[in-house]
Amino acid sequence: MSMHRASYADLCIKKCDPTVFDRYVALLKGFPTALYTLGMGQALAYLREKGGPEYGILYGDIARWILTDAPSSYFEKSKVAEKEEKSKSNGENEADLLCVIFKSSQEEYIAAQEEILELLYWMKKLAVIAQKVQQNNNEAGQKDGQ
Repeated sequence: MSMHRASYADLCIKKCDPTVFDRYVALLKGFPTALYTLGMGQALAYLREKGGPEYGILYGDIARWILTDAPSSYFEKSKVAEKEEKSKSNGENEADLLCVIFKSSQEEYIAAQEEILELLYWMKKLAVIAQKVQQNNNEAGQKDGQ
């Protein structure tokens, strides 16, 4: 499971828009604390409603993992399917993680929160590495240009 999670995290980091990458990394560094402090529902609502592109990207990455890509199901498939049907009828293209969370049991909620924290661990780790590589490449390019 850990390798699958790391692979997904790597894909998220690689596909992140370069124009917001540094802000995305900064958000990844602080978001686990927000999960602990605010709770999962509040922290995810903050991501969804904040407005900056990095917030939407991270919310989408987390939602996609929890609702569709994770090997384990954290929520009853009927709840996800029900929300997907409502989303399609409203012109949206995927189930909303917050709506599914609000309909979840306590066990599902706790399992999903733990999984999100595990995913964020890998995303943060890989993003910091990618950021350092990018900075080193930029510095090397500046030295070569002089």
